[in-house]
Amino acid sequence: MRRLLTFRRDRSSISDRPVLRTGQLISRLASSAPGAAPANLTPVQQLVVLELQSYRRSNSAEEFSILQQVIDRVRLRYATGIAAIAAQTQDDPQAIYTDSLLNLTDDEWAAMQFATQQALDRILIQGIAPGLPDTQFTEIAQAHLINEPPVGQAIATAMLTQILKPNLVQDPEQTRLRAEQAAQSVKPEVVKIQQGEIIVAAGDRISQSDFVLLDYFNLSRRSLNGWALFGFTGLVSAAVVIFLYVERYSHSGLRQRDYLLVLLLALSAPLTVMLGLPTTSLPAIALLIGSFYGSALGATTVLLLSLLLPIGLAISSSA
Repeated sequence: MRRLLTFRRDRSSISDRPVLRTGQLISRLASSAPGAAPANLTPVQQLVVLELQSYRRSNSAEEFSILQQVIDRVRLRYATGIAAIAAQTQDDPQAIYTDSLLNLTDDEWAAMQFATQQALDRILIQGIAPGLPDTQFTEIAQAHLINEPPVGQAIATAMLTQILKPNLVQDPEQTRLRAEQAAQSVKPEVVKIQQGEIIVAAGDRISQSDFVLLDYFNLSRRSLNGWALFGFTGLVSAAVVIFLYVERYSHSGLRQRDYLLVLLLALSAPLTVMLGLPTTSLPAIALLIGSFYGSALGATTVLLLSLLLPIGLAISSSA
């Protein structure tokens, strides 16, 4: 009786063809010849028929009736489980449990539970970083269940994918300590020089080590490039004179507040470059000045700024 009840039920035999009630099936089997099974049954069903016939011959009618009741209860629970799983799957397409779960034996189910728990423990020990996509959770679960049977692996993967959550959090204190340790582990670079030795000759290119030595002995002589600054001031003054000449020639009639607006627009060009923006404000300057004060002033302003910007930035970096 125990061997008979541990057989897996072939779901296709239940869902794909008409099935007699258990009582009617047993009555037919009881009246059939010993060792004979209907030819239209599946191999699993034929094996069940032979087992039932053998059990009926070796046991009393009362024991056979008890077996019939047990089979009825098992079939009822199976049908109820199939209906519940179908309803859950219809409401939630991503439901963990499917009807394939009922195809597992008790040993397979216990092995799958153990493997799932072991995989979960290993994954949590390794840690899950925040921000991982859902597909990454599936790949992690499959990698830890690669040795499981296909049916059990699919169910276990779905279960792990649903319950896995990031468990790694940032530790600011440890991060700061690691940064300090990394900074302390860097060995200082020592540059040696003998007294009276020439650090760098006039006209030679100053290397990083040469500059460190010069700065240590206060010989770097860092200061503003006065001549370059004076020359750039002259260029700016010439640009202002050219702008005023074009303004008077074009009869734009600018007032004091108009000059202030043009100055602010001109200063926005180097400001965008200093801020590292992906574009400059020269097109906007040309559009605004050309719209309010004429195309001649707009073109002149943009042309002068285009000439002054590269020179000014070069002087700033060299200083």
